[in-house]
Amino acid sequence: METNPLKRVAVILQEDTVLNQEIIDELDILLKLISPQDMNKVLIYVFFMYIYYAENDVYCSDLKTTSETFYLLIDFFTKAGELKK
Repeated sequence: METNPLKRVAVILQEDTVLNQEIIDELDILLKLISPQDMNKVLIYVFFMYIYYAENDVYCSDLKTTSETFYLLIDFFTKAGELKK
């Protein structure tokens, strides 16, 4: 897929999608500002720092939910990086 800032590509969304033009625009800006690979590095670093400090009693955390959320983000940026190549 060729990236050309002057050329817009029509995207066909499912009827029940949660996406709208504003969300798509924000994702487009995000992917222009930071590569998916760099975003994954940041997410992995933040997640491991979270785990490291979550052992303290000061943090009341739901590690399962947090882990699932980070997994979904990392998976999204991995797929985005593969598709962007």
